[in-house]
Amino acid sequence: MSGTHRDQETDGDGRQKILAVARSLFMTRGYRAVSTREIAEAVGVTQPALYHHFAGKEDLYVAVLEDELAQQSAAMWRAARLDTSGSDQLAALAAGIAERAEYDLSLMFHDLRFEVSGATRRRIGLAFRDAMMTPMAAILETLVEEGSIAPMAEPGFSQRDAAMFVLGVIRTLTDRGASRGPGLDRSAKDVGEMTVRLVLNGLGGNLT
Repeated sequence: MSGTHRDQETDGDGRQKILAVARSLFMTRGYRAVSTREIAEAVGVTQPALYHHFAGKEDLYVAVLEDELAQQSAAMWRAARLDTSGSDQLAALAAGIAERAEYDLSLMFHDLRFEVSGATRRRIGLAFRDAMMTPMAAILETLVEEGSIAPMAEPGFSQRDAAMFVLGVIRTLTDRGASRGPGLDRSAKDVGEMTVRLVLNGLGGNLT
């Protein structure tokens, strides 16, 4: 297959193919260990074809993260808009995140901190706020209105802090790192139910 033909193939769904392959490689091996040449070869296109869509590796990495955040956000908003109780919405939201937690997210956070530019960190930080913090805050507000949790009254503990706390709980429950041990992966439904119990009852509640 000629280079020209292969390049032309990327004008259709090629961008999404590149994003899918890059996501898998970045999330399993890390930003530094993956080259654009390797991504292009895995997709089956030339490097010029890849650069037709992305200016470089960091630009591609940003696109992967923004695409993932957009998909996470859409699932979270679907949960937040369910005509159910706040606890059911939270369970659905946490389960939705767990269903997409295919990789060790700690690697992504490490790369954001150490491997990319400050401008990229700020850009992803804003995308994270808009994509994940806003729907989470909406569900927390529903829980407050229902009386399931108390209003955010602790000095210095904002609604943003509360949203980050709950996202941290979900991240802990979906962590696929080695510290979990073999056979301890939880189902998405389990993650949803445990998240609700932890948020509503705290660590002193019954998690079984």
